[in-house]
Amino acid sequence: MDRLYRHCLTLIAFGASLSAMAQSDFKATLATVATAEGGTESVLLVETDNERFSLQAPRGYGSQTRADTRSIVFTSDDGTSGITVRFTTNFAGALPKQNKLRDQVAASHPGASLVASSTAGTGFGQGQSFDLFQPAGNGLLLRIRDVFVAYPEGSVELTFSCNSAEFDKQKLGFMRQLNSFRLLPKDVKTNP
Repeated sequence: MDRLYRHCLTLIAFGASLSAMAQSDFKATLATVATAEGGTESVLLVETDNERFSLQAPRGYGSQTRADTRSIVFTSDDGTSGITVRFTTNFAGALPKQNKLRDQVAASHPGASLVASSTAGTGFGQGQSFDLFQPAGNGLLLRIRDVFVAYPEGSVELTFSCNSAEFDKQKLGFMRQLNSFRLLPKDVKTNP
């Protein structure tokens, strides 16, 4: 069952990545940024188009950058949860109305049941969040939270998935990641 679960998480991450357009102006590197308190912190610095972002990797997760799909896939060390952060040129500057975005989310997750939608806060602004349940075979039920946030040149989709029984415990890392997600000023100093 663990193997099937890991396979389902991989398929979800892969499916989210396939729909992104391949572009070569995307990279993610570990960096040190200055904090408001006068110290520094290690973050993942993401450069895409003419924008730069920072976000913290959740504790206990490894990451893989996929420049061809403009995404970063985080997988928990035990393989029980995953987060895909995907940058697109869709919805530049503003997200579409909730019902249009909801229809897109439903089409991206065939067979899933949409159970809730709400606003979602990130370190650089409000987004739109959708919670889904996805049957994955052998009695396994995945819980998915799909969050969209617009930026001046496009949008970011952050997709968290794990076994529904573990969702409340596992979502804390995802929530921390959302809170750490920032659009950086172009003149911010970083040290890779």
